[in-house]
Order: sequence, then structure tokens, then C-alpha cells
Amino acid sequence: GTRFVPDASITLNMTEGTQNFNYVYGMTQTWGEATSTWNTYNGSTTWPGDAGVYPGSRGTTLLGYLRPTDNAVTGLTNYPLNAAGRRLIEQWISGAAANEGFLFWNENDRCASSGCTTDDWLIFDSSEATTTTNRPKLTFTHCDVPDWGNEVWVDFDGDGIQDGGEPPAED
Repeated sequence: GTRFVPDASITLNMTEGTQNFNYVYGMTQTWGEATSTWNTYNGSTTWPGDAGVYPGSRGTTLLGYLRPTDNAVTGLTNYPLNAAGRRLIEQWISGAAANEGFLFWNENDRCASSGCTTDDWLIFDSSEATTTTNRPKLTFTHCDVPDWGNEVWVDFDGDGIQDGGEPPAED
């Protein structure tokens, strides 16, 4: 069967949460955690699109929002992923898509060309945080979906097995 992810979220330790909207997208560029920088994805090659902004390195499907309810949240904060985010994780699990991680996209990045003037920031601990529990964490639940096949029949004896004399069900 295939995997089904009914619930998924990202937990971040927010150190400054003054923000408007921050969007979650899937990364589309393979990158190295030990070698990537703000300007390069492997230590030497510039990210597709503008350096440090990554418009060519992320998917176009919105996977969730990072937005505190009070616009000043700090500490460990849990942000749920939407249905598209959960489907991406299913693809990662099944091997149908490479796990390139997530990109958090700030509202200012989205509207920088139109001259946004507000200072909206999303600052959180990274994977290098000294305190392990403060590192970003992806949490999800999953279950197997059985492969039921494509045969439907009249099960006269109710045993779930198609016996002789149990005809195919009609549409």
C-alpha cells in the first residue's frame, strides 16, 4: 500500500517573531547542509534565481504559513502544514520526490520589488542550535493505505473472498 500523512507540522524555536506572513514552500534545488551558504547551494554554485532569495530554488505550491497569532511570539512554536505539505511528505516517504527540505519565505521577499517598508522578521534557531530541543523539527503521523485492488463482487457469504458463484458487482 501507499503511505498517508493525516497530520504534519514544523516546530521552530522563535527568537524574534515580529512578522507579517511567512510562507512555507518545498525546496527544489539539491543542496548540501555542510556546504551551502546564503549565496551558493554547494559552496561554489549560485542558487537558481537571485542569491539569497531563492525564487528558482523553491516550489510554487504553498505548504503552510508561519504566522504567530500575536505577531510577537517567541519560544517553541508549532506550525501545521496544509494538505499540500502533507502530500509532499507522502512523496518523500514513497521516494516519488526528493526530500530537499523546506524554505520559509517572508512577506517582504514576496513584495520587495513593490517597496515594502515594514520590518517583518522571522528569526529562529537553526539545526546548529546548542540546545537540541531548540532545533527545527518536522513532526508527522503516517499510516499505510492498503491496496484493495480493483475487483468488486457480490460477496454472498460475507467472507471477503470471491468464491465460485459470486459474480462481479454491477456499476
